[in-house]
Amino acid sequence: MLRKSTDEDISDEECERIINPFYDSYHTFIEEYVMPEVIAYYLANSFYRNAMWEATFLQHFNSASDMFNLISENYEKTKAEVIKLLRLKYALEIINEDPLDFKRIEYPMWCSFFISFSMSLLYTLISILYLLSDKFRTLSS
Repeated sequence: MLRKSTDEDISDEECERIINPFYDSYHTFIEEYVMPEVIAYYLANSFYRNAMWEATFLQHFNSASDMFNLISENYEKTKAEVIKLLRLKYALEIINEDPLDFKRIEYPMWCSFFISFSMSLLYTLISILYLLSDKFRTLSS
């Protein structure tokens, strides 16, 4: 549904019932699905291109997450997901967080393909389930 533009402000009740749940849902989606992917890509890409400066994991995490203009409400959960993605998708293991340093993981060729395919399929399914659950939540309220 598209909301009509008016010169009037929305009511507090309307904001609480409609607008805030939308932003909460959006922030949750970004933090759970988008941020870990982007931060892991940022770290791996800068490492493999030799474009990473010496800094802590937290400093690199904050640099990558600045573009979202959101404060990560669950840093530890997002960090764990980033570390998992670095290991599975980018074959990087963190060996030190201060300063951040990696070790390359050597996977057999068949294993790399399987991991990449499985991760893509998993994230697609999770995204679909998330969108469906959000749709059912909206319909039931």
